Amino acid sequence: MTQSPDELPPPNLSISSTEAQASLDRAARPRTGTVHDRQVHASAVAMLGLWVGAFVAISRAFDERGLPQAVLTIVFLLGLGAAIYGPFRVARSTPRSAGVASMIGMMGCVFTWLAAVSALNYLHRDGSLTTTVELVALAALTSLPALIAGAIIRWKL
Repeated sequence: MTQSPDELPPPNLSISSTEAQASLDRAARPRTGTVHDRQVHASAVAMLGLWVGAFVAISRAFDERGLPQAVLTIVFLLGLGAAIYGPFRVARSTPRSAGVASMIGMMGCVFTWLAAVSALNYLHRDGSLTTTVELVALAALTSLPALIAGAIIRWKL
């Protein structure tokens, strides 16, 4: 049941100019998200980094072509999609600058992955196998930028 404009009460015009300015300032202030939203986005970015690091190490450890690599890639892409889509279903808002921090963290993952894999390819150009220590270091280095971005989203934004 809506009221017509003729039936609406008159607006409250008895506020001071400072109260009006304070009200405008509150209305213009952007929503920054709650602690829960920061936790959701931070853990999603950290999980993405760990997921990419694990995929890089596992795909390097099982250097096979064909069906095993295809299954591993499909599982990786499904998990990546779930990790990207998940925060949007759980969080009510996006914290300020969380998108920028997560993008920088994920781009950092890609660049450290390229650098680490290039270094491993150079070190093992004679055909020797990658050791477990190298695989763990590869996964840790690859996921480190996203973990840092997740920490920044959680505690700094």
